[in-house]
Amino acid sequence: MWFVKDDHAREERIGREVPSDALERLRRMPEFVKAYEPEGMSPQEFIGYGVTQRTLSFFVEAGWKLMEDTSREGAERLTPSPGPAAWSGRSSTRAPRR
Repeated sequence: MWFVKDDHAREERIGREVPSDALERLRRMPEFVKAYEPEGMSPQEFIGYGVTQRTLSFFVEAGWKLMEDTSREGAERLTPSPGPAAWSGRSSTRAPRR
């Protein structure tokens, strides 16, 4: 990866305390305080939180919509052909392909 040098020391840092000056700068941002503080937002507010909204929007566009499109294509493949009614000129109830 371009942002990790081969000689970069690998060490566990999850337990390290965040420097107080960095935390103070972050606490000036209301969105950070909402996410960081235990009482920063109520469960009802969480659904409208910016990062939550971005995650949900991404899932809808990249995940759910893709599943719907794939499902629709699969259903069209499984739909039986119109049969003799279409051959004789009578109308078919089958939806047109997109």
